[in-house]
Amino acid sequence: MRDITHSRLRELIAYDAASGAFSWAAGNEARGGKRRAGTAAGYTRPDGYVQMTLDWNKYEAGRVAWLYMTGAWPAGDIDHRDGNPGNNRWLNLRDIPHRQNIENRRRPNRQNKAGLLGVSPSQGGLYRAQITVLGKCLLLGEFTNAELAHAAYIDAKRQLHEGNTL
Repeated sequence: MRDITHSRLRELIAYDAASGAFSWAAGNEARGGKRRAGTAAGYTRPDGYVQMTLDWNKYEAGRVAWLYMTGAWPAGDIDHRDGNPGNNRWLNLRDIPHRQNIENRRRPNRQNKAGLLGVSPSQGGLYRAQITVLGKCLLLGEFTNAELAHAAYIDAKRQLHEGNTL
């Protein structure tokens, strides 16, 4: 797959940096008239990210916005500052290293039994708080309730995760 160029991108779509919306540019009525000028470009995936197909290749909208605004593909991951993967407003996007993007998680994964980021049930009815920093898991302590463990995790996250937006 060859990445789309900046000039080709601007031929195909328009991007409104204030709203984060993409629309098809004039001259895209090819391929059965599905892409009329001014209509919305892209679709929202089940995980909340906006994706679009440009010249038969799929791209995430945040990365496309970066190319559109800067003329170059991002060096790292595109992070959505507010944690909403569908919010592609220019001021909400930043190009950051993958590690930093992972550290900016705002919600626990589906398997998390406590339902809180950084918290897991422990023995004896306690809750364990732990955080991963530079690939190493640090135990923050065990607490009598999940909310106290989560508060400890958030405090540690604000101190130890570079680029954290909580």
